[in-house]
Amino acid sequence: KSPATMYLAKGIKFSEADPEGTEKIDLVKVKFDDAVNMVMNSDITHGQSCVLILKASEFLRKQEG
Repeated sequence: KSPATMYLAKGIKFSEADPEGTEKIDLVKVKFDDAVNMVMNSDITHGQSCVLILKASEFLRKQEG
């Protein structure tokens, strides 16, 4: 079991990152629909990221419909 907490934020503004000394974070901005396609095409393969993107996609689809 590998518990993780995931959040969906809408209408946010990006600011300067303040990573801890051991963190290496590369910020890549893509449109959400493109991110979903990247998961489906195996361009994004990090498991937790894939789960979050697909769950958010389904949540948003239900909100629209």
